[in-house]
Amino acid sequence: FYLGTEIDAVYSNLTVTEKVNALSTSYHRWIKVNSKMNVALGILPGYFITQHTILFGRLGVVNTRFKFNDEEIELGSYSYNHSRSKGLWGTQLGVGFETFLTDNWSLRGEYIFTHYQNFSATYHTTGYVRSTYALKHNQFDFSVVYHFGTNRQETKAPSLMDDD
Repeated sequence: FYLGTEIDAVYSNLTVTEKVNALSTSYHRWIKVNSKMNVALGILPGYFITQHTILFGRLGVVNTRFKFNDEEIELGSYSYNHSRSKGLWGTQLGVGFETFLTDNWSLRGEYIFTHYQNFSATYHTTGYVRSTYALKHNQFDFSVVYHFGTNRQETKAPSLMDDD
């Protein structure tokens, strides 16, 4: 049995834009959500399925800084563009595997599902528009991992340097 912890900090420029359908051809609305930075803490329980490969799960929390941009245009009448930034907490569940190439280097494949808390914002235009965001994220990772100062013999798994 294996139990590990992991702290991640990621900077990215992931942006999702969605056009909101409207009945009128003169009305257009776009919602753009951008995530720049996130920090996560995870617990990874696992089990060595071979001498060098571990199958593990992930249970974690993450805080991501999002920027929400809501743009609405009614041709010949009005337009507005509102932005708001907000840090949102989320929970992470995942499953993956890791194969040790040496005592310090490994290859990892993992699926992570993140569900964030809902966020609502009220924007004022010619009336009030209330938008509620329910964010979820599916992520597939393939990584080369370096383990600092590890001695895998401490985890009771055989070392790759053993002769047997």
